Amino acid sequence: MNSMIKKVFLSILCASLLIIGCSSKYQLGEGASSIEDSALEANNLVNAPSWVLNGGREGLSAIGSADITKAGLQFARNEALALARDELSRIISVKIEGLVSNAVSQSIGNNAYDSNVEKYGEQITRQIVSQTMVGTKQKDTWITSDGKQIYVLVELDSALSDKVQKSIMQSIAKDDNAPVQKDRFLDALDRALSNGL
Repeated sequence: MNSMIKKVFLSILCASLLIIGCSSKYQLGEGASSIEDSALEANNLVNAPSWVLNGGREGLSAIGSADITKAGLQFARNEALALARDELSRIISVKIEGLVSNAVSQSIGNNAYDSNVEKYGEQITRQIVSQTMVGTKQKDTWITSDGKQIYVLVELDSALSDKVQKSIMQSIAKDDNAPVQKDRFLDALDRALSNGL
């Protein structure tokens, strides 16, 4: 019976080592380590940098990709950059929408939530997103081994995030037509933004 347990244990150990050895073949990083080699090969992602499959390392980031056609590499790069910035804009917009909506709710208290308040929240969200997108930078580029696809990593410059927050707070403080209790709104938004975009 003991020899049977040893054989089962050794079989499980060998299988585990084989799986571990195969999963780290391409050094994909933790978020993509379960992708099968055949899927990587089928999508021409063998030897792709970790960020292609896992995203950026810090802060807010997005990835865009484009086919490299007869229009050339620069055209494909611009297309990939536009797609990455569009995705980053959506990510930031969703995050900011929640922050602004929460700040608006805290500032109006028990007052009725009317369309003017909603429009004001949307306006502030658009303003933050547009100012934030100015600070996006291309951080990395990768082209597949067959030269047919380009991947671009775009990240938000964290130093700009603070400047954008200050600018938004100043513009709201100067707005005399805000349909919210401005002091409460500014306090709530400041607390929310202090955690970063």
